[in-house]
Amino acid sequence: VTCSPDLFAIGGVVSGLVSGTDLTIQLSGGSDLDLADNGPFQFAQQLQDLAPYAVVVTRQPTGPSQTCSVGNGEGNMGPAAMLDLSIDCVVDTFEVQGTASGLLAGESVVLQIGAGETIEVTGNGSFAFPGVLEDGSAWSVEIVSQSIGADRLCALAGAQGTLGGENATSLVLACLDEGVFRDGFEN
Repeated sequence: VTCSPDLFAIGGVVSGLVSGTDLTIQLSGGSDLDLADNGPFQFAQQLQDLAPYAVVVTRQPTGPSQTCSVGNGEGNMGPAAMLDLSIDCVVDTFEVQGTASGLLAGESVVLQIGAGETIEVTGNGSFAFPGVLEDGSAWSVEIVSQSIGADRLCALAGAQGTLGGENATSLVLACLDEGVFRDGFEN
């Protein structure tokens, strides 16, 4: 008499994955499984009753950048198929960052990103809009008000773009005397 152990399937459901991006998961150090869409999935590899399992994400999706996590990803197989894994993905968010120069003591500039959040820049150096934009989002920033000297102007450079898997760092706010602005900064 030859006995062979019963083998059982293991799988689950993917949700939140932006269609067409690459997500790779792995079962217990075995071969990778590439997933490109939401919905049910199942590993080709099957496991014996009581066998330990661990499912991990080996490659996070890009284009847009996402973070996926595994629910119910570790344990021991029972005497039946185990199809209640969950892979939940969310699109990563990033900041739009900039640098201010030329602001004098007591001066400030209010910037707005798109039709949304505003920030007040009150000094020279780095500033940032918090990570409220999802990867792949187009963004633009404009000056909505400025409290500066009468003979001074502020302008933005690098004030629009599309997030590409990292914080945007091209935004520059420059405040200058009006004569210098007309003669040099605009050119």
